[in-house]
Amino acid sequence: MMAVLFMICGAMVGAQFGSIATSFVRGPAIRYILSYSLILATLGAVLRLVYVLTGQSIELLSLAAVMLTLGEMIFLCLFIVSLVIFARRHRRGKPVPAWVGPLVV
Repeated sequence: MMAVLFMICGAMVGAQFGSIATSFVRGPAIRYILSYSLILATLGAVLRLVYVLTGQSIELLSLAAVMLTLGEMIFLCLFIVSLVIFARRHRRGKPVPAWVGPLVV
């Protein structure tokens, strides 16, 4: 029950922030972010599957799966937040990196 409570709270916050973020970030950038997250999540799941199929004898696989999954989530959240910040700066006419222009509205 506690895990479900944490997931629901995270989904509520994430949905609100996600709806705000989509007003600042272009569609192709969102598709790139989602495809990147799916690829890394799949790699994490494959590492976990290999760990289970090897009889759980290689602990490094389990650690790599967890680190890849958590690292990917943290990186993507920080990347989306930074895009929103850059988009706000771009709208106000403040300097932003050159790669930001095509990704934000």
